[in-house]
Amino acid sequence: MEYSDNRRHHHRYDRHDRMFVQILSMSERGGVSDKTLCCYCCDACVDGLKVELESEIPVDSMVDLWVDFDGGDHKLYLRGHVCWCYDMAGEDEHFQLGIELEDAYATDYERWVGLLEKKSE
Repeated sequence: MEYSDNRRHHHRYDRHDRMFVQILSMSERGGVSDKTLCCYCCDACVDGLKVELESEIPVDSMVDLWVDFDGGDHKLYLRGHVCWCYDMAGEDEHFQLGIELEDAYATDYERWVGLLEKKSE
């Protein structure tokens, strides 16, 4: 299934999970950040997330994610890179960013896909 209006290949699910993002490498500075931020998921699909947070993360930065999926017994560990980041113009610093997930070794990516697919049933 292809969503031609927004180039998506998978269904997006409204999500409101609390999560932590650890910036492993920042593309603009070319270095390691090792900074961890709290944020919230807005929506998700099997290969990506849209999150809101109070700090900008440069496009192409590599990030690790710890997602509290529906208050489960443990957080899911995922890895991805920032595809886009927008300043949500307002009184306070607020950003939305897109993260493309990777099926990386030792992550919970397969479990993430299974949980999202189960939610759609």
